[in-house]
Amino acid sequence: MRSRPRSSGTRPPAGLLVVLGLALLAAGGLVGWAIAWDEPPSPLAQATAGGTVALTWQDYDDARTVSLALTPGPESRLQAPRAGRVTAWACALGGEAQSGQSSLGLDGRPLLNLATALPLWRDLTYGNAGADVAALAQELARLGHWTGDPPEWVNQALIEAFQQAARAVGQTSDDWPYGTIPVDATVWLPQPAVAWDDCQAALGDTVAPGQTLADFARPVAGANISPLPQDLAPGARTVAVGGQTLPVDDNGVVSDPAALAQLAAWPAVRQALGPQGTGTVTGRYALAQPISVALAPAVAVMAASDGSACLLGDGQPVAASVVGSQLGEVFLQFTGPAPEQVSLAPGPDLRC
Repeated sequence: MRSRPRSSGTRPPAGLLVVLGLALLAAGGLVGWAIAWDEPPSPLAQATAGGTVALTWQDYDDARTVSLALTPGPESRLQAPRAGRVTAWACALGGEAQSGQSSLGLDGRPLLNLATALPLWRDLTYGNAGADVAALAQELARLGHWTGDPPEWVNQALIEAFQQAARAVGQTSDDWPYGTIPVDATVWLPQPAVAWDDCQAALGDTVAPGQTLADFARPVAGANISPLPQDLAPGARTVAVGGQTLPVDDNGVVSDPAALAQLAAWPAVRQALGPQGTGTVTGRYALAQPISVALAPAVAVMAASDGSACLLGDGQPVAASVVGSQLGEVFLQFTGPAPEQVSLAPGPDLRC
């Protein structure tokens, strides 16, 4: 790849030196191929027959291996809402507790998991009002048991919505005093779905109120690529971690709550956030939609440090932009129609 002439006495920018280095590698590669192979690989095989070479095309996602720095959320745990003997217990490493289901049974009674924004702390009866009432209504609505705006106080409709959710996990009318939503019929979750991290109880254990039965995996409050790679091809990007492809903004930040929840459920993330963890995981940072690029030998391209480029294509100067390079080839996008053939000796005075 050849550099455009610059005024004397000015040191070329670092980006241009890299491009020039690729050109020298490409030139050396031509000699090497001529010696090592009877038939040089395409597209350079065409270059030996004349002064031009045909462009080839491929999809390009500009993938980079990156480090994703994790910000942990608060610790949380599952506690027994009352005394009793454990008669059902779904805690298992690699699994998760989900709101609207039951993970714990005491004395033969399944308890309802609820991921309310505010943990329920009291029995709720007709006329009670407060943030806990609104939180319960919001979660019952998310689970499909309540419609409409959250009520200002406990009414019959809210009680029936709770009972519908509780019946779905196996509770009966004997479990609820009349006109009451009993707090000890529920187990609080910090999120709608949360992975188990440590199971401290076993089937048949006798437990006390407030006793910790399990620790939940710490949630991921935030994640960002650090450091963010430079000279990226333009376009929306994703980061793939542990087989999961997550959206990321232009600053390399993962902020979508669903994506952060996916991260928190991955075993390597739980390990990274543990006492001996580094707080980081490795990911693949790439364009969300690959772009089509033309491949040209570096010696055919005159590039500037700002990424603009000029080639002699089909006998005419042709403007392009450099989006990447690899093994002596430059990946290009053209601002107009792309040529079929490019010259391997465009000359130092070429301008676009």
